[in-house]
Amino acid sequence: MAVFSLEGMDSLQRGSTEFIKEAARRALTSSVLGYTVIIDPQEGAKFSGELGEKNLNDGSYGGAKIFSFNAGDQVAMMLVPQGLCRKFLIVRQVLIINYLCFL
Repeated sequence: MAVFSLEGMDSLQRGSTEFIKEAARRALTSSVLGYTVIIDPQEGAKFSGELGEKNLNDGSYGGAKIFSFNAGDQVAMMLVPQGLCRKFLIVRQVLIINYLCFL
């Protein structure tokens, strides 16, 4: 899961290879441009209860995280199932666009 600022991304078509690569680049900066929120299985979520299936949580819960952005920035979240943001920076064309989820 990544969160990134949309500031300056107006010229990029949302969902395009260029947009996805820029979102991934920003998420990897760990700055006001963006952050990687969680990397599963390295980090576990704080979870208890039943959601209709067993707890599939991996990793250890590291506590709450705080992220800073510039005042007034609009942000978006990108879920990358079964993958890592850094992979998008090394491929010429993103082939798994259908699996990404932007919020």
